[in-house]
Amino acid sequence: MHKHRPFLRDKMSALLLNKFDRGHDVGALAHQLFPKGENCAPHHPAAYRKSIEKTLKLVEDKFPVLYEATFQAEGVLVMVDILVFNGLSWDMYEVKSSLKVSQTYLYDVALQYYVLQKANLSLGKAYILHVNQDYLYPGGDIDPLLFFNKVDLTAEVVDLQDKIKLLIDSEKQVLESASSPAMDIGPWCFLPYACDFMGHCWKSEPLNSVARLQSIPPHERFLLKENGIFSWNDLQEHHLKDPILSAEVVARYSGKPFVNKEELQYKLEGITIPAFAYIVAAENAIPQFPETHPFEPVPLLWGFNGNEGEAINIASSREGQNPIELCQKDAFSVGLGSGSVFFTWGNRATHVLHRLLPESQVEDLEQWLWSSFLYFPLSREDSEPWLFASQVGLMDAPVEKSASEDILRKLRKDENYGSSRQMSIIIQRELAALKLIFQLIKELSV
Repeated sequence: MHKHRPFLRDKMSALLLNKFDRGHDVGALAHQLFPKGENCAPHHPAAYRKSIEKTLKLVEDKFPVLYEATFQAEGVLVMVDILVFNGLSWDMYEVKSSLKVSQTYLYDVALQYYVLQKANLSLGKAYILHVNQDYLYPGGDIDPLLFFNKVDLTAEVVDLQDKIKLLIDSEKQVLESASSPAMDIGPWCFLPYACDFMGHCWKSEPLNSVARLQSIPPHERFLLKENGIFSWNDLQEHHLKDPILSAEVVARYSGKPFVNKEELQYKLEGITIPAFAYIVAAENAIPQFPETHPFEPVPLLWGFNGNEGEAINIASSREGQNPIELCQKDAFSVGLGSGSVFFTWGNRATHVLHRLLPESQVEDLEQWLWSSFLYFPLSREDSEPWLFASQVGLMDAPVEKSASEDILRKLRKDENYGSSRQMSIIIQRELAALKLIFQLIKELSV
C-alpha cells in the first residue's frame, strides 16, 4: 500500500506525532553515552545514496562513533541509531523510547544486523537502549547512564538471521507485485501498531460488525468472526459473560445508553456537591521536573471547579516552577481537599489527581460512560468532555480539535499557546461539559 497507493494512507494523529517527537528526544539523549559522533542521517529520500557513501567512508576510516549509520544490502536500507567501533569490530545500538524490549524491537535489530553483515561490516555486539522505568529524576542534568537500560540481544539476533532472510524474500515478493495484496481486516490491523490504512480497509466493514466492538480486545473480536459471529446482533447469551460487553451490545442494539440504575445509584450515593477538574497532562519519556519518573503524567494546563461555590481557577505551568506543585495549590485554592469527591476525564488526569490529592476520592468520568453500569453507543476514540457533550446534545460542537494530544502538540510548537485566551476558553468549556455530563448521569439514574 505504501508503494502502490500511498494516497490512501490515514493522516497521522497528534498522538502518533507526539510519540515520534518523544523518540527523537530520547535518541538525542542517548548520543551523550557516545559523544562526538558523526551524524550520517539523510534529510530526505534523495539523500540516501550520499548517506550510505558517507557511512562507508567513515567506517573505512574507523571513525569511533556514527549516528544514523546508513547501509544497504540486498535491496534493504537500514539506519543504525548508534554504531560504535570497539577497536576490533562494530557494536550497534538501537535506541527505543519505551520501558521494555518487545518482539517488534528484537526483529528490528535482527534486520539491521542482517543488512550490516551482508554489507561486509565486522560486527560485535547488538544492543537495545531503552528507558529505565525506575529512574527518578533528581533535577539538573539527566545522567544517561542511569536513564537507560542496556540489553545485549546479540545471541537472539544471531538466531533470527535465517528467519529474517525468509521475511525479506516474502516482503520483496509483495513489493514486486503489480497490485496490493488481498488482505482481510483482522487483529493484524492493530499489531504491532495501528495500521496507517485502517481508514481505507475498514470503510466497508458494517457498523454493526463485531470487529467494531470497543469493550473487548481485537483478537477476541476476530475470534468471534472466525466462529461465524459477524454482527453484534448475532451474539448469544453465552457470548456476553463480560458485563461491559453485555452493556455495549444492549446500548448499540437500542441506540440508547444502557443504564443499570441500581448500580449507578450506588455509585452516586453520598455525592452531593461534586468537584470537577480538567487536566491536560504530558507523558514525557524524559522527565522535566524533579521527583518524577519517565512517562509519569505531569499537568501542563488545568482548570478546577470547586465545591465551594462556582469558583473556577484556570492555570498553566509558569516558568521556573514545578507544575505539579502549582496544580496542587490551585486544587486546594478552590476547595478540593481532604474528603472531596470530584470528577475528571481520562487516565492521565486521574493519575495526576491521585498523586496531588491522595486523601480525596477521584472518579474518571470517561470510565463511567463506557462501563458495566452505564454505556453510551458512541465512539471512545479521541473523546473529550466537550466533544461527548455535543454528541449527546448538551453543548454545541467544538470549533476545533481540543483533544489533549492536539493541545500538547500545539504547546510543543508554541509555548505561549497555553496562556492564550483561546486555551482558557477551551478549558472553561471542558469544565462546563464535565458538569453537564455529570448532571445527565444523575438524571439517567432516576
